[in-house]
Amino acid sequence: MFSIAAAGGIHPLLFLIKEEKTMTDADKFLIGIYETYCIAHDIKIKSVGMAQAMIESSHATSSLYTVHNNPFGIKYTDRADYPVSYDTREYMDGEWKTVHEQFSGFNDIEHAFNDYCHIVHPERIFSVDDYLKHLSEIGYATDPNYLNLILEVIDDYDLRQYDGYARDEDLEKLDKLHIEYTNQIELMAYKVIDGKYGNGEERKSKLGMYYDIIQDRVDEILR
Repeated sequence: MFSIAAAGGIHPLLFLIKEEKTMTDADKFLIGIYETYCIAHDIKIKSVGMAQAMIESSHATSSLYTVHNNPFGIKYTDRADYPVSYDTREYMDGEWKTVHEQFSGFNDIEHAFNDYCHIVHPERIFSVDDYLKHLSEIGYATDPNYLNLILEVIDDYDLRQYDGYARDEDLEKLDKLHIEYTNQIELMAYKVIDGKYGNGEERKSKLGMYYDIIQDRVDEILR
């Protein structure tokens, strides 16, 4: 149903031998957004979805994520805002094959999160083991090593620390994340004004999925 290497993703074996395990700034930003949505929707087990987002988006660098707001490698359905086509790697009949597939394009990351929840229902899952079992049952990816890969990423980047917050702590953390996100947008907006992101298509390319919200803030500041 889904691809392990969606739209510019890396081959799983290459991911496993990746030497450096430091989370990139792009990873941190993606994880922060995902955590914010999980807290708002009372999802306790966050680590699995975080690992999936990192894997499927090639550490928040794939164009399926940066351009089309789909960090989960979700194949196209009528719930998407539009279709987008990519060559991708699928494990079929005992071997890896390159195939041309349609993926879901979303107008914003929240829509992608909502569609992911529609498919997986993480709010109903309360342990990592049950989460992985569920992903296997629904056939989330064709890669036979997908679940092990998720566990590798969870352990390598210590993602279990995000699981299982109490509700009061959730609300406090949500407020903190909102402040951090707002500050990040503000910082990037002033960098745009200072010319750090160029103009026109160059700026759109560098800001990716955050272009509209940052540009709106730039316009507000300049007014």
